[in-house]
Amino acid sequence: MRHQPAEQLGPPGPAFFVLVFGLSAQVTGLHDGVRTVDPWVYLAVVAGSSLFACLLVAGPLLVPRYRREPVRRLRDLFPRRWGAVARTLTVRAAIVAVVGVAAAAVVDPHRSYWIVCAGIAVVGMPVGRRGAATRGIHRTVGTVVGAAVYLALAFLPLPVWALGLVLGALQFAIEMVVVRHYALALVFITPLVLLLIGAATGDAASVPLAFERVVDTLVGAAIGTVAALVVRLRAD
Repeated sequence: MRHQPAEQLGPPGPAFFVLVFGLSAQVTGLHDGVRTVDPWVYLAVVAGSSLFACLLVAGPLLVPRYRREPVRRLRDLFPRRWGAVARTLTVRAAIVAVVGVAAAAVVDPHRSYWIVCAGIAVVGMPVGRRGAATRGIHRTVGTVVGAAVYLALAFLPLPVWALGLVLGALQFAIEMVVVRHYALALVFITPLVLLLIGAATGDAASVPLAFERVVDTLVGAAIGTVAALVVRLRAD
């Protein structure tokens, strides 16, 4: 099994770091002068969920055969020198961040994180120009279909406990398909994120919200594709 260095992330790359940052600001921000979620409560929930995820991932270490596997050295996980691939990904991400924020000032200044996230999702993996273009198409098509799924779910009169089950089912589906098929994963990622925003802001069913996400994704995916075309991927 081939291991990745620390600066290279598996699918979907660093997209979730951008997404979590943007969603955190959106959920804990002021809406019509009222803060719906206390930032400290939100931080505690995120921290507790992260801790639970770490414990869950470390669970297999309770099985003796996993503990017998060789331990990798820190210098292998955190090399002192970045290779050409890592440098390429960094330059591409920087382009997406700068151009994406500038484009958001015109397209959607209140949710620039979504445009940047869509672009990062395209260039956050070590793929060539054709691969980046394919990911851009997947990002767009998956988001459009996912927005339709969101609208179908958002208008259902779901109680709180049922909404929790739906979110859990969507997250499970994402984990099952995100490595194999990016567009299909976005069919589940998009409604998951939009339902979370709707539940946090009190606007569970919003056609304008779904439309904004589609437009933001189109802009972000285009920026990410152009960045990948401009900055050629070089092998280490």
